[in-house]
Amino acid sequence: PNEKILYDLIVFIDDASHRPAAKIAAEKAEWIVNDKWKLYSCVSYQLGHEGEIIDKPTYYEERTMDLDETPQSFLKMESQVLFMRYEQLEDYIDRIAVSGKSVTRRLLVELYSRIAFPFANFALILVAISLAISPPKRQGWFFSGIGLCVFIGILFYLLNSVMISLGKAGIFPPFIGAWGANFIFSGIRSSSLIIFL
Repeated sequence: PNEKILYDLIVFIDDASHRPAAKIAAEKAEWIVNDKWKLYSCVSYQLGHEGEIIDKPTYYEERTMDLDETPQSFLKMESQVLFMRYEQLEDYIDRIAVSGKSVTRRLLVELYSRIAFPFANFALILVAISLAISPPKRQGWFFSGIGLCVFIGILFYLLNSVMISLGKAGIFPPFIGAWGANFIFSGIRSSSLIIFL
């Protein structure tokens, strides 16, 4: 945002019936001024009715292009995603699915997290149950048990944040990125609870 540069930009140009008629892909786009972007190493494609590439692609080392979006527009859309309801986010993902896997992957992690996050309580309850039924090992176990629960809670949310980041980065599939911490904690604590019983 500070440099006003976009990387791996893909622009779809619609026809009168709102179908993609052309596609422009650029390695980098730099904001100039007055809705103008300077595109570097870009390729332009003409698209058919089914989205297939027709004619020979055209390559430009540099190209200036007028776009309605400013750097602030992209920042505003990023913040709007955080406040969308589940259904709104699902529709938004469907609309921009043609723009590339990296964009939809990041949004899919956000979508799956909307369901996975409430189940975090269940994973932490499993931890609390196994700690609550274990016999006290020494005097003062009650207070050290509370401290341990707080530590495990912080550990869970740290792991959850890491898993979501890895999901958005494409290292894990979106579903695993959103649900991974829940599965790990539920599995570990359930197995330890079964062993104890």
